[in-house]
Amino acid sequence: MWQRIACFLIFLKVFECYQKATPTELQNYLNLFKLRDIFISTSVNQKSKGIFFEAKDGQHNLQISVDECLLTMMFPEKNSWHKRIGVFLGEKCETDLMICLNENSLLVFDGCHQIFSDQLHELEFSFGNPEMKLLPNWKIQPKTFEIGSGFPISQKCKIIVSNPKNYTVESVESLYKSRSHPVLHSTVFSENVLEPPDDFDGCMINNELVKIGENNMVNCQKCTCMARDEVFCQVQECPHVKCEHPVIRDGECCATCGKQCNFEQRLTKHAHGEIFWPEDCYRCECWDGEVNCEKKNITCQTPLCPAKDWVIENDYQCCPKCKDDANFCETSPCHKYADCYNEKRGAKCICKEGFHGNGTFCLDIDECKFSQDARAQLGGCMDGTRCKNTLGSFECPCLPGYQRLTEQMCMPLLRV
Repeated sequence: MWQRIACFLIFLKVFECYQKATPTELQNYLNLFKLRDIFISTSVNQKSKGIFFEAKDGQHNLQISVDECLLTMMFPEKNSWHKRIGVFLGEKCETDLMICLNENSLLVFDGCHQIFSDQLHELEFSFGNPEMKLLPNWKIQPKTFEIGSGFPISQKCKIIVSNPKNYTVESVESLYKSRSHPVLHSTVFSENVLEPPDDFDGCMINNELVKIGENNMVNCQKCTCMARDEVFCQVQECPHVKCEHPVIRDGECCATCGKQCNFEQRLTKHAHGEIFWPEDCYRCECWDGEVNCEKKNITCQTPLCPAKDWVIENDYQCCPKCKDDANFCETSPCHKYADCYNEKRGAKCICKEGFHGNGTFCLDIDECKFSQDARAQLGGCMDGTRCKNTLGSFECPCLPGYQRLTEQMCMPLLRV
């Protein structure tokens, strides 16, 4: 804790401090994701480019990053699927950014403006032995950066204004459709050559005459004429490529990175070989810059809002969903002793005063069971009364021989 505080007290050391996070500290940050109780607070501008936090193994990838004013968040889900969310921060994007994962709610704030919110119910952080990184390879360092538990936006902002930004939400399959290529091996062989001219001293390689010491390419192997009729071939050396799914194109010998896909000019780009679902019933694959999609038959779930608030927003959406200003409360999702509030993703149910529960089920609070001190602090029954619980509240009837002074207090009757 003190080490983290020290990082922020010394401005120039913020980036260096977090870049050198120990394995134990990195594991603690991953544990906060597993607990669904984490925030990342940082400053972002047009030049910001890099990863804030990353944890990945062979099947799961958790990554929070920014590039060209696009915030990208990748979360692992059940069955090795992933949810990828892109939020455009604006053209200038001079932003005090805060990302909060609180239970199943993902919230993104620009200062005291809430620019994105969604519910993530399928998260699964079941990493094996992940490789974890904090702020790796940033060219221009963030001016401020903090990562921890809790929901500090509630202390930072007295009023939070909803100001949604442009965003995309997509599901990414774990499956990668590999397209294999022949594996080449080095070999030494003597080739039976056609009868060369009497004055030629060399080899016949791939139906071509090659002088001693010269080379010819055969099936991506570099073949050298070592002596008359003696050829040595070895696999061509290829440069290392930094991508997950390299591709060998027709007529080429070395693997290169496939081209990214920009599907329907959406915010997020797709890596070569990635299989993703832009909407609920279309399965798409990015292959070397081109996207191929196929429609899948699915069973649609009934939206939680009235039918008049259902919308189909694009050609790839098969199931209706609720529009942003849908009246979720019209379907009466809350308990009879709860108040209903419409929010972007659904109804918010809060038990009325005098009741407790989760909003979909509320129980009466028996104030009379509170201690005398607690009742006094709540404005409860005082001298000369007894506490009588009522539905959602309580009453303070006077004891025998007392008369009403206030709603919570009675005084002895004066007898003459």
